[in-house]
Parts: sequence; C-alpha cells; structure tokens
Amino acid sequence: MTAVLLKDWDRHLGSWVLTVETGQLARWSDDKGAGNVGWISLNRYSGAGPGFPVFCAVYADGPNLWFQAGTDRWLVDEHLTFARECDADRIACRFSLVSGSDKFITWHYTGPLGDPGNRVDPLFDGLDEELHDLRLFLARVGNNRDWRRRFVSPRDPPLPTAADQPP
Repeated sequence: MTAVLLKDWDRHLGSWVLTVETGQLARWSDDKGAGNVGWISLNRYSGAGPGFPVFCAVYADGPNLWFQAGTDRWLVDEHLTFARECDADRIACRFSLVSGSDKFITWHYTGPLGDPGNRVDPLFDGLDEELHDLRLFLARVGNNRDWRRRFVSPRDPPLPTAADQPP
C-alpha cells in the first residue's frame, strides 16, 4: 500500500496520511509539515454538497502529479485540467475535471462566501477566498505546466552539514 503525507488545506496546522489505494485517512501527529507531498481538503469543512467524496487531494507520487477524491484518483497530465465555476455571488460553486472540452466529473459545493462571516468581513478578499478553497487554487494554478513540473520536482534539499562547510 502507498501512503502519502498531505497538508490540511482547511485546517492549516494539520496533516493527514492518505492510503492511496483505499482512500483511508489518518491524522498525522507531527504538524511540522516536513515530508508533505501535497494538500488535502476535507470536504465536510469546505462546503461540499451531497455526493462529494469525503476529501479531495492533490499530491506528488514519484514523478507524477495526482488528484484524488475518495478512492478515485486521476493522473494530472497534459490532458487533464481543473475548472471551477460559481454563480454571480460566488456561493454555489462547481469543480470539474476536464479532458479536452469534456467535463467528465463535476462536484457541487458551497464556496467560502457561503459563510455569512466571510461575506460581511470587509477584509475578506480573493486571497482569503483561495486560502479557504483548494479547488479555487487548483483551477487558478493547477493547469499551469510549469507549476505542475515544480510541484513534482524534489523539494526540501538536505541541509548542509558541518562537513559541507569550507575549512
């Protein structure tokens, strides 16, 4: 079984271990974030409607980028794109996986502006909205080829040791 460590998009101080094949989640006790290979949004905290899987996640697994919702996962390659659409007040939202011009799966959810507190907060802006919505983030940057390449490239190079220092 393959397990990946994911940073919690909704609860920014948390991490989860996802068993890829089963879609099982377990809270990770070390919240320092070291070793995270992606993000997860627990849909009960992010306005997901009926029929939406318990979570959605984007993560690197080897040289590939993956999007997973529950037990279903898709390779994020040059044929797959993310799309997010909302009504005029940005409350009722739809997130889709698209191949070419075909939306092959769509989920409906309530966007961050569905929270009355966010709607009346004069400082709540587009950045806050994105920080509350992994799907909005993916629709904005997840379709960029360079972002995808950087996401799966090795991160966190080893820190230099005393042996690496010049005499």
